[in-house]
Order: sequence, then structure tokens, then C-alpha cells
Amino acid sequence: MRRVGQTLLLLIVVCVTGCGTYANHYPRSWLVAGDFPERHKDEKPEPFGGIRRDVNNLPLGLLDLPFSTIGDLATLPITVPASQPDANSK
Repeated sequence: MRRVGQTLLLLIVVCVTGCGTYANHYPRSWLVAGDFPERHKDEKPEPFGGIRRDVNNLPLGLLDLPFSTIGDLATLPITVPASQPDANSK
């Protein structure tokens, strides 16, 4: 019985890791359906958006916060240029 509990805990931890970062890059994914309905489909990812999502989804976000922090830092070279306004859109 103890092993079942440990396996279930491991499965939960694996399932919630980095969800904020994932949702920052794929806001219309089926995995994050209903998350931040005010977002537009053409909205770009923002730096540290995964952390923001976790903080907005407390207390469950506390479990994901360390993993989103790592994910947001790792994707920073992608999110910073992507969040900048296009020079051609003026």
C-alpha cells in the first residue's frame, strides 16, 4: 500500500511540473483549456509568464512554482525576443 501511495505522489508531481511555463508558450492548448480566458490567441509568451500563472493559481501553483521557475529561466532566450513588439507592426 505504501508503494501505491509513493507511485501516486510521483505521478502527481510529474503531471504538475512546468505547467505554468507550458501554458505561457501554448495558451490555447487543450492542457490549459479555461486558463486565462482573457488571453487572445495571438498573444505572445512573456518572460516569466509561467511564474505569473502559478502565483495566480494558488495554492496548486505552489507545487509547480520551482519547476516553472526553472522552465522560465531556460526559455528566457525565446520569450524575451518573442515578447518584443514587431518593428513591422507600426
